[in-house]
Amino acid sequence: LWYKEMDDFGLTKEEQKILEPYYLQDYGVPASQEALMRLCMDENISHFTLGEANACRKIVAKKQVKKIPELKKKFIEACPSAKLGQYAWRTMMEPQMSYSFSINHATPYSFVGIQTVILASKYPSVYWNCACLIVNSASAELFDDDDIYEENEDKILGAINIRHHLSERILLEGGHIGYGIRPSCRKKGYATKMLSLALEECKKLGINKVLITCDSSNIGSRKTILNNNGIYESSVIEKDNIVERYFINLKEEWVYSKRLKLRRAMAYDYKDMFSFLGDERVYKYLLNKPVQHPKDAVKFLRLNDPNSTSKYIMLVISKEDDRVIGVVSLAKNLEYDAYELSYSINYNDWNKGYTTEVSKAMMEYIESKNGHVRFISEAAKENKGSIKVLEKLGFVHYKDSTYTKRDGSVTFDSEIFIKE
Repeated sequence: LWYKEMDDFGLTKEEQKILEPYYLQDYGVPASQEALMRLCMDENISHFTLGEANACRKIVAKKQVKKIPELKKKFIEACPSAKLGQYAWRTMMEPQMSYSFSINHATPYSFVGIQTVILASKYPSVYWNCACLIVNSASAELFDDDDIYEENEDKILGAINIRHHLSERILLEGGHIGYGIRPSCRKKGYATKMLSLALEECKKLGINKVLITCDSSNIGSRKTILNNNGIYESSVIEKDNIVERYFINLKEEWVYSKRLKLRRAMAYDYKDMFSFLGDERVYKYLLNKPVQHPKDAVKFLRLNDPNSTSKYIMLVISKEDDRVIGVVSLAKNLEYDAYELSYSINYNDWNKGYTTEVSKAMMEYIESKNGHVRFISEAAKENKGSIKVLEKLGFVHYKDSTYTKRDGSVTFDSEIFIKE
């Protein structure tokens, strides 16, 4: 059928032979950018240079409307006969306009398609909701070509995505929101407005603290985040790039007791927390060692999701003078099907009833969210102060145990307490 098509078009047998290397393997329907470029560079067809062939590929694949007539004229005139040029244009160039694959993309995309089907059909929906495929296929080339749109036609200014849940890697350097603006539409306020609209959607999803990151060299993205009230938290090094982390607080999650107020602890609170995180006396019975420098606290604080409903790390603040006096944590323990209580209070604020007060407030808050739940806690047997707190809170002895500090320096005989 392909040879009959060429006969009907008026191509000579010699011209048909010239086209065979680019058409025959695809049964007369070539579809790859490589075939297009090789055809253009054939000395018996249009004898383009490599640069000219690549420019031709871009114009065709991105359908750069204003450049196509000039390219068509140049290509056909370069061919040994108008018939050969017209046939190659109609059957090689025109079908690839707007979208075409290169060979080295076709196979990976096929695998992505298969993975997508498996992910959507064989796994819980949470995996699909967390999935984010990012492909860099030189799409900026398309975004620069405003001429592909008519004057009054709607055009895509950019794209933005919201990640409902964060994996450990995305929590570190990806964040809840990613966005991009076509180069020709930058510096016009579109990104700021896009992010603002996305934040409204985050509110509906219950994401109170939105993490957004950008490369330190991306001045435009940083301005977009700051324009939406972003608070700089810290920077991480990712593949030789410095990635800046910002949080936008849409809603502060406050918990109140008689003398104290609590909110989610954030990495940017590290200076206020160093008074107890760096105190050997406070850490005597805790698993970790005290931090040596205020910024050391940032490393573990930024790995905690401040929107988590299974792990609450709350900053304890005095109502009287807004002074940070400690943290209290309640994290889901799957082994016991319970929330595990732990706390660290500034040494100078011990023996004032603060630990009991904040622990009670947080336990009541958890139950206001989840209904009646079980609580557990573990204390070294020699830590009489913590045992007294747990007894005041209604915990009872469950079993004896032991635990060892993470650096292996000390092992304590302990008791596990439970509150049904």
